[in-house]
Amino acid sequence: MIARTPLLNRWMRAPFAAAFAVFLTVAILVMGASQAQAADVSNSLVFIKTYHTGTGTVEVHAFSRASGYSARQVGTGSGFSTRDDGNGVWQISGNDLYFIKLWSTGSGRVEVHAYSGASNYQTKIVAAASGFSAQDATNGTWQIVGRDLYFIKSRNTGSGRVEVHAYSGASNYQTKIIASATAFSTQDDRYGIWQMDAAGNLYFIKTWNTGTGTVEVHALSRSSNYQSRIVGCGSGFSTRDAGNGTWQILGNDLYFIKYYSTGSGRVEVHAYSGQSCYKTKIIASPSALSAYESVYGHFSVH
Repeated sequence: MIARTPLLNRWMRAPFAAAFAVFLTVAILVMGASQAQAADVSNSLVFIKTYHTGTGTVEVHAFSRASGYSARQVGTGSGFSTRDDGNGVWQISGNDLYFIKLWSTGSGRVEVHAYSGASNYQTKIVAAASGFSAQDATNGTWQIVGRDLYFIKSRNTGSGRVEVHAYSGASNYQTKIIASATAFSTQDDRYGIWQMDAAGNLYFIKTWNTGTGTVEVHALSRSSNYQSRIVGCGSGFSTRDAGNGTWQILGNDLYFIKYYSTGSGRVEVHAYSGQSCYKTKIIASPSALSAYESVYGHFSVH
């Protein structure tokens, strides 16, 4: 029998070490390629997970509409830390992940930060202090439209009307492009949700105290400086579901992402078409996401 000296042990282990090194190198390259793959969240239910994540970062998960929201098309960590969870508003615009930072900003301004979907949320593409003061943080709704930063001011307005203000992304959020008092009264603020659509029109999804007993959709056009109503309809949704999820306009359709009191125990997606004045249901689907995930982040449809 040959004695197994330390030198011989090292010699015998060398082929295995070399093979393992090759395996590890290939694994790293494959992981790197996976991380570089562009994230595409189009036509999907998106969950931005900001708390209790496996990666320790803010995560983006997306489930495709074509699969009835059961097949995952994106699942990745981002460059954002979960430590910023409660400091602002998280949003997908295009395929990019935006964070509108309202609290604990170093600048004293509302800040805009973003990581690109093209880099699988690893490359930062925006880091800017805007023209908005952080003192307005709780006075309305903040939203990215395209690359521009909108503020729907529904409380403490000088005009007594709901106001729309915006700074352009092209100017790094230094140039104001909209400042308008709308035809909506601030008295309606407590009764629903404000949202800009992709064209810059202002929508009000009224979920409480409606005249029809249903969730209502109202909208004012950007082209009229928010004076002319372009939508005013009761929908097929009952106001009894007002607090059971998230309401959103996509295109001109009304979506309801339901995560409380669901029959399936899953996050559900329901929608009525704008073409039918919100009377024709076009989606009713439980997703692959558990309803328990609702406490850990934010849902939207794209």
